[in-house]
Amino acid sequence: MAALIASYEQELLSDPGGEGAEAFMASVSSAGERSYLADARYRFWLAHAPTGELLGFIASRDARHVFHLFVDRGFQRRGLARTLWRCMLAEAGPASAEEPYTVNASLNAVPAYRALGFVESGPAVRRHGVAFTPMRCTRTRG
Repeated sequence: MAALIASYEQELLSDPGGEGAEAFMASVSSAGERSYLADARYRFWLAHAPTGELLGFIASRDARHVFHLFVDRGFQRRGLARTLWRCMLAEAGPASAEEPYTVNASLNAVPAYRALGFVESGPAVRRHGVAFTPMRCTRTRG
């Protein structure tokens, strides 16, 4: 998972050299991902090729926040992100105005999240060396 996330480093970081993103990079390292896997607040759904290669994954925090959604570049635009989203929805249950799904979408991922039913809930933010747009979704179907 950490390797898949790292393959998107240039799209995620505000500074091409990674300045200011040290804490973020540590949080998505192999050790960081292992800590999330061990924490009951996080749930992961993985998609693998028949060969065992990781094609993508989605992770939620507290059942309502999309913490990670990454798909291998070679498998994008094939419906894998939507399938992972539907898996998360099936387990977490429908959203509502009172309990929406949320995500801090990387700037280049905003269109993909819109396609899943998310809308911007605030302006783009640059914090801790990364840039993202806060979004929310009250749709009950993927």
